[in-house]
Amino acid sequence: MFLFEESPSQLIRNMRSIGIDLEPWVKKERLLLHAVRPTLCGLEMHLVTMRKLTEEFKPDVVVIDPVTNLEAGGTMTKPKPC
Repeated sequence: MFLFEESPSQLIRNMRSIGIDLEPWVKKERLLLHAVRPTLCGLEMHLVTMRKLTEEFKPDVVVIDPVTNLEAGGTMTKPKPC
């Protein structure tokens, strides 16, 4: 799960408040939470990072939360590495 708004601890806390406990899945390494600010690097570097982590982790499902936050990472300048 790629997080562009909340930290992993915030997501775990918020989901627990509605009765969904993600922590056991994270501890068992069945759920990967990757959080980064959308403005940390350019869109291309976000894509490269997402592809690399997806190829390494091999998930059945990929979640991007929220994908609209990536609009803030778009620039016309040379992308910075993540």
